[in-house]
Amino acid sequence: MGDTPNRLTSRLLPEEKTLLRRLGTSLASILQGNLVPVPETERRDELGILAALANRIGREIVTARQRDEAMRKDLEDRLTELRQSYAQQEQLLETIRALSSPLLLVHQGVLLLPVIGHMSVERSQSILSTLLDGIVAHRAHVVILDLTSAVSGDATTSAMICRASKAVRLLGAELILSGVSAEFARIAVAEQFALSSTRSYPALRDALSAARKRVVTLGS
Repeated sequence: MGDTPNRLTSRLLPEEKTLLRRLGTSLASILQGNLVPVPETERRDELGILAALANRIGREIVTARQRDEAMRKDLEDRLTELRQSYAQQEQLLETIRALSSPLLLVHQGVLLLPVIGHMSVERSQSILSTLLDGIVAHRAHVVILDLTSAVSGDATTSAMICRASKAVRLLGAELILSGVSAEFARIAVAEQFALSSTRSYPALRDALSAARKRVVTLGS
């Protein structure tokens, strides 16, 4: 029984043995990931049928691998596009944050930061970080937070200002508020925010005037 294959191949002609070896080698290479052509033959006997079947299997494997490769490349391209789109959106959001809360050097030693729109926890942290970095970079003595365009009734804004007031004092500067609304004042009182040491002015021009005088006093 063990020598049956040998007896079978001994009956084959040399060219038939060669065809069988080429078929086996090609299919083995394809299964290992090497896309090689499968030999073709015009024979119509059993060996020809086997060759045709092997050729068909080989083509299907090659086609499947090519399709998988195309899908993988398409997926990588889409992933790259998503990453680029995400990076662009992050850059746009950062620009919007900067424009919605710009830090301006309005006078030697005086910084102005207008608070515009609604205040989220993330945005309040970003504003506080920008504010403190600006004080150090410009060696500012006074910082004006203008709330004229801030959303009224925003408790997050009140909490941010309370933290900012404490942090600014730690850096040796003073925080001044302008444009405080009645709703904001009610929330600050109701929540018992420690803002008693923070000066407040109804209009930005008043706050700017007070800030300049304060800087002059500190310099004299």
